[in-house]
Amino acid sequence: MPNSDTNTPVTMLDVAKRAHCSRAAVSHVLMGTGQGVIKVGKETAAGIRRAAGELKFHPNHAARQLAGKRSRLLGVIADDWSSATGVRIFTWLEKNAAERDYQVLTSQTGNDPRRFERSVATCLSRGVEGVVCVGYRSEEQWAEVGPLLARFPHVVSVFARPNIPGVEYVDIDAAEATRQSVTHLLDRGRKRIGLLLEDLDLVPNRQRHEAFLQTHRELGLPVDEKRIYVGTKDWYYDRPEFEQQIDGALDRLLGEGRADALLADDDYGAAVLIRGLSRRGLRVPEDVAVVGYGNHLVSHFLNPELTTIDIRVQEVVYTAVAMLTEAIDGPESGSMQSVTLRPELLVRKSS
Repeated sequence: MPNSDTNTPVTMLDVAKRAHCSRAAVSHVLMGTGQGVIKVGKETAAGIRRAAGELKFHPNHAARQLAGKRSRLLGVIADDWSSATGVRIFTWLEKNAAERDYQVLTSQTGNDPRRFERSVATCLSRGVEGVVCVGYRSEEQWAEVGPLLARFPHVVSVFARPNIPGVEYVDIDAAEATRQSVTHLLDRGRKRIGLLLEDLDLVPNRQRHEAFLQTHRELGLPVDEKRIYVGTKDWYYDRPEFEQQIDGALDRLLGEGRADALLADDDYGAAVLIRGLSRRGLRVPEDVAVVGYGNHLVSHFLNPELTTIDIRVQEVVYTAVAMLTEAIDGPESGSMQSVTLRPELLVRKSS
């Protein structure tokens, strides 16, 4: 029995011995080598595939590339897939890649540099032809992962704009999203608008914060810093202090006749705010208008139905996959060009 030591990798020679054929025949069946030179019958090919399955043999796709065979495999490295946006991104990535005859190799790193490095090593060993990077949105993160991504000829980031040579991006204009929201609320007669954000560590959040201030300045409206709450990143729905955190934020934003409208960090944060307002006997939108961010499915099921920003996940992902695969398949290397899409305010019943 070959490779009784489970730490010893299975080779094509092991598969050949199990299938009672030559190593060249195994390479031809599993990796497509020897076209026009090597011929393998159907029964032998079936035996090779059966032996490979029994031995849990995984072909070296990097070697396949060296042999002139394409992997048609895209690497997708994400910080975290568990968020609602992450799930939507992954769904459309796989679908759009399949439509272009590519498969995806995915991993999530949990913002751990060592796990990111292992993900890169796995992508390289499998011969991926391009990489989509998801969820890395701070300068510190990009400083760590940039040198690793430079090992790939084609890399595109979604929903982040890294300042790294050779890494292009497809993103939404977060500042424009905030401008649209503020202008809409002012048109509805709301002049005391509050803003909630997870943090100011990530670039998109800083863009939204600055756009909030800038829009007020442009329209000649004063900004009360007490109507800006930063810290929803620390809100966890399953912790005992969750309700107290919501009440603390609303105390700050609504106290002393302040906010008559709230811009939530996302649609789920908007749902939390609507519930908190209801506990206080405040009506949405009559007493306080609420605008979300993301156009998640939950926005349709809130009462009232949520006004929100459509961040166009499907279009962002489609553009990224198209950009990446066309650069891989095209005659010119490095033909990718970053794209920033305009978000859309979807006006519903909450504002």
